[in-house]
Parts: sequence; C-alpha cells; structure tokens
Amino acid sequence: MPTEPFADYHGHPKFYELLSEMAELHSNKNHDYTDGSDPFLNFRLCEQLSIPAWKGVLVRLGDKFSRITNFAKRENLKVPSESFRDTLLDNAVYSLIALILFEEAQQCQAFVLQCPPTTPQPSKHFSPNFTAAPSDFTISPSDLPQTFPGAQPNTNHGSAASPTNTETAGAADQPPFARLPLR
Repeated sequence: MPTEPFADYHGHPKFYELLSEMAELHSNKNHDYTDGSDPFLNFRLCEQLSIPAWKGVLVRLGDKFSRITNFAKRENLKVPSESFRDTLLDNAVYSLIALILFEEAQQCQAFVLQCPPTTPQPSKHFSPNFTAAPSDFTISPSDLPQTFPGAQPNTNHGSAASPTNTETAGAADQPPFARLPLR
C-alpha cells in the first residue's frame, strides 16, 4: 500500500498503511454497493424506515463489535471469508462513515433551523377564522399539495422499489443534506 500522502506525519508507519488500505476498501465496497450517484446510498436505505443513516451505521458497528468480542472470548471464527482483521478494518471504516453521516445530519438540522418559518396558506377547510370540531369537515387527497417546493412531480405512485412521495424527487440536483427525508 502506498503511504506517500502520509510521509510528513509522525506516528507508526503501519497506521498510515492501514489508512491507505481502508481508503481502498471503502472505494471497492462503494463500487459494489452503490450505483455511483451517492457513495452512501446503501446506508441511506434505512431512512425509508425513518431511521437516520448514521444510526443505521451504528447498528452495523454493533454487529461488528459483537463479532469482535466473541472472537476475543473464543479466539476463532467460523466464517473464513471474513477474518478478524477484516472485521476490525470494517469497524474502522463504518466509524468514519457514521461520523460523516452524523455531521451531514447535523448540517441538515442546522440548515432547517435557520430557515424562516412558513406561513400556512388558508384552504377551503382551514382559515384563521374557521372554528369547527374535527368531525365537521373532511379532507380529500385533492385538497393536499401534490409537491413540495423545488420537487418534481411524483410519477412513481407507490412502487416498493423507490420512494412513494416527492420528498426525494430531484435529489440529484440538491446538496447531500437536502436529500434526507422530510420528517
């Protein structure tokens, strides 16, 4: 593994060799797990279940930690395709991915908090002077907005393989934190 980018750093040379190896591991797995549009596309799948991506990575870290602690107790592994070394490297890469996704979520949260509050627009069922019990009116789907500001119309209509609303439409044109699901 090349360690030239780290030539001016202090510390153990093997540490920097492992950093280079982790970068290559991340790149190779990214090639296998995503379509190239988003390097964390596979980690964002849990957002369809309203679980932030960084928390989804924590679950994977927990799995790796469980494997590590069981290895420490037994000193053997039954799955030969993933060594103890591989598990530790995966753990390190997952930690970095969790940090990136956590900081991305924090950026998104800060962005949302800085946005001015929107003023609700009166509709035929709701107005500032309207007072009624909830049973006095009904809302049909045609009363609801069909798109969010800046979103493209939804042509999906419920496919299980993709989002069922316009929250993520036009995501390729938005910064990464803007692709997070609306809550």
